[in-house]
Amino acid sequence: MEALLSEPGPIVLLGDLVSAFGADGHCALILLLSIPFAIPLLPGMSSPVGFAILFIGLAYARARPPKLPSRLARRSLPREGVKKIVSKCREWHVRVGRFLRPRGDFIQKKMGRVVVGSLFALLGAELALPLPIPGTNTLPALGLIALTLGALERDGVWIALGVGLSAIATAYLAILMIAPTLFFR
Repeated sequence: MEALLSEPGPIVLLGDLVSAFGADGHCALILLLSIPFAIPLLPGMSSPVGFAILFIGLAYARARPPKLPSRLARRSLPREGVKKIVSKCREWHVRVGRFLRPRGDFIQKKMGRVVVGSLFALLGAELALPLPIPGTNTLPALGLIALTLGALERDGVWIALGVGLSAIATAYLAILMIAPTLFFR
């Protein structure tokens, strides 16, 4: 990762970022990609990043290395923005690390991986929605962050928190999409 970020040039390709994390870097990569939407650092990037999270989540559920479609892999991110996000990830890990510990073996089982990977994909799809309403990316991003931290540390409590945040985010977005049809007939 450090080598990728220290290369010259103003951009980082999404595909290069995925490659830098390797075959088992699903959760760390999803964490890195979702943090900007909890703390808005990269406006206008939710659709390509959301689709990337969707594909990474599906690969995680199937226990396969993360791979993006070539068109998505060629999308660029500003190198300085990615450096800021990596810095924030390190800060968060230090702060939140005190509360993380292995609790429950749910994630180590195949069904746990499928459930968590499916939630990654669902929340990635929610991030990919081009909704011009402030705050619509925050709840899915918080769900992704809790799920990834839980999966990285094998912490069932954080996974449960992520599942709850995922349900709230999905309900919130559903209400936002259904409400106009109910009130503006």
